[in-house]
Amino acid sequence: MRRYLCTYCDNWADEIDIDGICVIGEDRYKKFKKKAENFKRGSFHIGSNEEIEHNIEDEFKFEDVINFEEISEDEFKILKKLKLESIGFASKFIGFVIGENDEDDEDNE
Repeated sequence: MRRYLCTYCDNWADEIDIDGICVIGEDRYKKFKKKAENFKRGSFHIGSNEEIEHNIEDEFKFEDVINFEEISEDEFKILKKLKLESIGFASKFIGFVIGENDEDDEDNE
């Protein structure tokens, strides 16, 4: 099974950097790419009263905040051993784009 390391880095109101990493499987990666093609706008909630507005009409580009790199099984095992398969906001951001209510990633093992 193919796995991808996702790195996410964004900013809230020029005050707080929001970042994270996660490992996702090929199905979730393809779902993200498909949804990103049709994305117009949305609010990514990062806290109880904080959100980041993303709007394609305002020249928002996914490439500016999220990156994917295919990783090997050995690389995945190292990340898993170090408990680094998912930290920060990366998995939650993917869930926001693909419309998941739950940030848990079934592809993470």
